[in-house]
Amino acid sequence: MTVAPTRALQLERTGWGDDAVQLPAGRWEDVLTGSSWDGGRQPLGTLLRDFPVAVLRRRA
Repeated sequence: MTVAPTRALQLERTGWGDDAVQLPAGRWEDVLTGSSWDGGRQPLGTLLRDFPVAVLRRRA
């Protein structure tokens, strides 16, 4: 799964607010940063904290 902002300039000014992505069940790893998250609602500010794009794969 790939997560990327579509209004990056606006987000730079206003922040993420309560924008979030709903990850399917399981454990997810960002192949670009090595960060990982559990499935469920994840705030975009958390997913994209270290890099402006997340490429997530479900871990077995």
